[in-house]
Amino acid sequence: MAQFGYPISDVTNEWSCGGWADLDDASPGSDTDHAYTADNPSADVLECALTASLGDPISDAGHIMRWRHVLIDGGVVASSAGTGCDLTTQLIQTTTVIGGKSAVALDTVTAWAADTYTLSAGEADAITDYTDLRIRWTADGGGGSPANRRGAGVSWFELELPNIDNTRAAHVTAFELEAENAARQAHVTAFELEAENAAGNPPTVGATITTDVTDSGGENPTWNTISHTVDAGTNLLLVFINIGFNADRDPTSVTWDGQSLTQVDEIVDGTNTRTQIWRRYNPNIASDNISIVWSSSSGRMSMTAINIAGADVDGTPLGTPVQNNATSTNPNVDVSSATDELVIATTTIRNANGNTLSEDIGTEHSQITHADQFGGQASVVTQAGAGTVNFDWTSNNSAEWTAIGVAILPEPAGAGGRWRQPTIFARAVMRASNF
Repeated sequence: MAQFGYPISDVTNEWSCGGWADLDDASPGSDTDHAYTADNPSADVLECALTASLGDPISDAGHIMRWRHVLIDGGVVASSAGTGCDLTTQLIQTTTVIGGKSAVALDTVTAWAADTYTLSAGEADAITDYTDLRIRWTADGGGGSPANRRGAGVSWFELELPNIDNTRAAHVTAFELEAENAARQAHVTAFELEAENAAGNPPTVGATITTDVTDSGGENPTWNTISHTVDAGTNLLLVFINIGFNADRDPTSVTWDGQSLTQVDEIVDGTNTRTQIWRRYNPNIASDNISIVWSSSSGRMSMTAINIAGADVDGTPLGTPVQNNATSTNPNVDVSSATDELVIATTTIRNANGNTLSEDIGTEHSQITHADQFGGQASVVTQAGAGTVNFDWTSNNSAEWTAIGVAILPEPAGAGGRWRQPTIFARAVMRASNF
């Protein structure tokens, strides 16, 4: 499993309200619990120490920062941009800046939103002491008259790292060991490694895809659960949430069988559409409910749950998510990938009278779900990775849409031996409110 770091104490706190204790949830919780600056901050810093038990993963991949932020006006979420506020988010070792995002304009972030940053190999290699990592936010306001001044707020932070122990289940089918010295060094002169999943069997392709569409009824559907089965061998659970109407209603947490999921990515187009991806590494093998907690009343949406086996959850299981949005008849997103990877993409198009959405699927694509949402539409599609994968949909009406694509990376080859590459498989169940 991966390592996770969360805020554990304040190092520097120049913000108006809150601190590390408002940001340390193991998964995105209620945004009501947050820290924020005064209006029109001037390089005001909130710096928090992170979990001190983090260890060097001996890998420069999979160093991922995740947080939630918003524009603030007078201590509450801003309803308009005003003169705005810029927020810089940086990972720090002692006093050295490792990497992050600089001067992100929060002018249009008038609802809590997720952001993420993946360290480059060079940035990750610059870390020499994983026990002394910190997260630093620096907020700068845009000035102007008092009524137009704005600040910044954050409600959650997580640092994901590869596990210290990258040992994978494998067995040696033919080998010869030769003792070499007093330190008992040895080498394998002939062997074959075979990947095994949690059930002790080579991963196989799961072909079962079931669809469960429910009429939620009314203006404000209230259902917030979906029944699902996680099969033996699954090591990654993905949940896709597509909202094509009243997108200001934000799912703030997702759980499976009592386990919290982490938001991978989110893209929002005002109150028109919201598209989210959530994940859980090594989920419980069970038949239970996936449950959502909403920021306010629940919205009209579809939800798709996908089981994945063979993902590299001890290293870097997911590539960097790619977003796209526009107002048109052609939702689309392009995702970079490599051989043996699986790419999944999803889109949401706004509720519009008589709206339809069709997937431009060739023989290389596989449609997981397609949901009608009272004129709004949602779709989840997969394709085997190889170079840039293009996902395209067509709508009969021009409307606002959002889309996200991400590559799933398989477990790597064992060092020094022949490897039978595990096959990623997906089994999905989808439920949609009948918008």
